[in-house]
Amino acid sequence: MNFKYEEHHKQLQVECPPKTYKPLNIGAYRWVFDKGNEQNFQTQYEKFMKRFPNPSKPPKRYNDISDIEKRGTKMCEDMAYSMYITAEKASDGFAFLSERFPNAEFGKYIAFAQLDKTDGVNGEIDENGHYNHHPFKSVDYENRFQIIASFIKL
Repeated sequence: MNFKYEEHHKQLQVECPPKTYKPLNIGAYRWVFDKGNEQNFQTQYEKFMKRFPNPSKPPKRYNDISDIEKRGTKMCEDMAYSMYITAEKASDGFAFLSERFPNAEFGKYIAFAQLDKTDGVNGEIDENGHYNHHPFKSVDYENRFQIIASFIKL
C-alpha cells in the first residue's frame, strides 16, 4: 500500500513512518468540523503547506535540507493524522489545546471510525490516549468517520 504523503516521506532523513508503526484494528476518534470540510482530514503538514500558495517552492520548514535533517522526526509526525483511543480522551485533548491556544480552531465535533489494517499504520498510544495514524493513499476517511459529539465553548 502507498502512503498518502509517500513522496514527502522520502525527502526526510528519518524513517517515515517509523517501523514501529503497525497496521491495527483500532477505534479512532478525531476532531472534525462540519461534514465535508476540507480541514477534517488534513494533517498538520498539509495545513501548514496550504498557507504557502506556490507548491514548487515549499516553505523552509519543509524544504531546506538543514531544517529537514533537524526536524525529520517531527515532520514525519506532522504527516500523520492525530487520533484518540476514546471520545473522552479526544474531548480532554481538545479542552487542553483550546485552553492553551484560545484563538485556534481545532474542530467542532468528535467523529469516530473503526480503523482496520488496510487503512494505514499506527503509532503507540500515549498517556493521553493519543496516537498518530499514517494513512494509506486510497482510504476515504471523510465517509468513514461519523460525528458522535459536539464541543460547546462557554
